[in-house]
Amino acid sequence: YFVIGMRNGQVFLKSSDEGRIYAKSLLPDLTKYKNEIEGQIAKMGFVRGHAYVLHWNAKDVVKEMEEMPKGSILVAGQTRPQLMPAIRKAAAIVTDEGGITSHAAIVSRELGIPCVIGTKVATKIIKTGDMIEVDANEGIVRIAERTN
Repeated sequence: YFVIGMRNGQVFLKSSDEGRIYAKSLLPDLTKYKNEIEGQIAKMGFVRGHAYVLHWNAKDVVKEMEEMPKGSILVAGQTRPQLMPAIRKAAAIVTDEGGITSHAAIVSRELGIPCVIGTKVATKIIKTGDMIEVDANEGIVRIAERTN
């Protein structure tokens, strides 16, 4: 581990065990998330459906997009123009990152599909196939039924 950061205008460096401990302290505590995740509302609406989690580090993201069933809820770290084939199939979008001017937020408003952004943990908590509710009126994503 190797961490470079800035605190009070001063650059700091942490490496080895100290870097590992510091890096892990920055990760969210996933144990506090049971069946509900909060985020920011990008496009209001309510959808219940099966999640389809798309990871950018997938070996073949194009193939994964092709395999995504129409009407699924797209869950991703963030969206980019390259994901439009999957976005067009989606009933709703949920992202870990992003703000009100992010790609997911803009595209969801253009397409008229509910969207919750900036959850920080959706791709870590939700699994493909989970039955989820995207309550983009309240900025909440609920896991109604887990696949495993």
